[in-house]
Amino acid sequence: MTENQNLASPASKRGDFQPLFENLSHLIDVSRQKFDLERASNSDKQKWARLLIQGCEAYGKLMETAKIEEIEVRLESLEY
Repeated sequence: MTENQNLASPASKRGDFQPLFENLSHLIDVSRQKFDLERASNSDKQKWARLLIQGCEAYGKLMETAKIEEIEVRLESLEY
């Protein structure tokens, strides 16, 4: 068995992140909408703001991870 057989194809690696990006985008959109509600109490707005910040942080980390994996796949294809 060669070392390369255990690696996923470049297309499948990139596709793994798409559902996560979609879910985080939805979470950010809903959090922003809930935060913008005028009838929400300050404590509710604070909770939605925290969720919004955490969602943005997670989205940024996911983008970084996806980019690193894309670079790894490109590098591996150049090596072989």
